[in-house]
Amino acid sequence: MPVLVLIGDSMYDNDILQLEELSRKEQVKKDLEQIRRPSLMRRIGSGLLDLLFIFVALALIELFAAAVIFRPLGYYDAQSNINKIFAESGLYLQQNGLNIPIGNAYDDNKSVEENYDVPITKFYTEHPLGSLNDNLSKYTKAKLDSKLYTINSKGELVRTADADENDVKKFYVNQYEKALNILSSDPVYISSANKTFNIMVYSMLISFVISAGVFYFLIPLLRKNGETLGQIICKICLMDASRIGKVKKMQLILRSLIVVVVNFLIPFWVFVFFSHITLITVLVSFAMMCLVKYNRGVQDFASQTQVVMKFESFRWMMHEHEGAAE
Repeated sequence: MPVLVLIGDSMYDNDILQLEELSRKEQVKKDLEQIRRPSLMRRIGSGLLDLLFIFVALALIELFAAAVIFRPLGYYDAQSNINKIFAESGLYLQQNGLNIPIGNAYDDNKSVEENYDVPITKFYTEHPLGSLNDNLSKYTKAKLDSKLYTINSKGELVRTADADENDVKKFYVNQYEKALNILSSDPVYISSANKTFNIMVYSMLISFVISAGVFYFLIPLLRKNGETLGQIICKICLMDASRIGKVKKMQLILRSLIVVVVNFLIPFWVFVFFSHITLITVLVSFAMMCLVKYNRGVQDFASQTQVVMKFESFRWMMHEHEGAAE
């Protein structure tokens, strides 16, 4: 009998706790309804301000890195090797010390052959890499196979009478790309290009981590209500949406981590590995803010936070005082 009484009391206590929890959640929902939230434009404004601060800081860090760190890492030596390879190939035009692809510096006062055929032929004739594997003969054969060129009675390769100018240009653009592909197989070029790419990518990543760490983690963690600098300017702040109280440190860290990963790191790595700019994750997060109740984004749901107007902070202060009094 005593065992049954204990079990019954335990079940009764659990029921009481569940009812209290349901009551608390209902009260939280009512309080959320009453709390004034910032307009969508105000939230976007604060986000853009944070973005501006981060990119200014990132640019300053990158300028410092370029002046102090890049040279010891061999970045400028690798870039010099690339420029030398481009210049010696004859496939790039020299303008103000820069190597410009022919397509970007096409001279309309010259024929297609003068723009493309001359440097391509020179590359396949004189360049150590271009002259390998009988590339010049393959290039000549490609001209004949295109039906845009023929051999005249003197044994010279000339353009056919009915060759369309646009078709000729397309042919040379294609052949020019093939020549560039051969040039890019140079081991020195591959090594130098990989070095400059890796230095730039990791430099930007480290610069961003430092910038985001300051503006998305350090400043909010030092603030009473977890605001970023942009939110401070726009007079909005964060609260714990699970209990209408002061936002916790772990909530801030989780929220900031999701913001950084969803809005920055995923698009960054997609661009680095696939050379494709994507804003899908950013647009999904923005769409949630526009369509979901209380304008909550992925970061808000995951961290159980809510963005509110700054003056609303008195509500959770009252809750905390009431809780302490009880």
